[in-house]
Amino acid sequence: QIEDGYQLRSRCQLIPATEPEFEWLGATASKSRKEKITAETAREALQHLYTESKNKGLKWQEKPLTLEPEEKLVKLVAMSDQAIEVAE
Repeated sequence: QIEDGYQLRSRCQLIPATEPEFEWLGATASKSRKEKITAETAREALQHLYTESKNKGLKWQEKPLTLEPEEKLVKLVAMSDQAIEVAE
């Protein structure tokens, strides 16, 4: 979402008021910290957490989960895209 933008629904873009932040929770409130994130730092954090969780014996879904939209949704999105092109 950071790279591609936030789309609530067709023709309804969400625009963040500030740059995205991630909050790392510590054992106490004083040990928590916030930092700005990019898509790259988010990927790095996920990779680190994945590795640590595997080392601790937690199981993760290894294979990518592929979701397929219903045909009626595909048609609705295409119609929406066409309406935007006509309006422009």
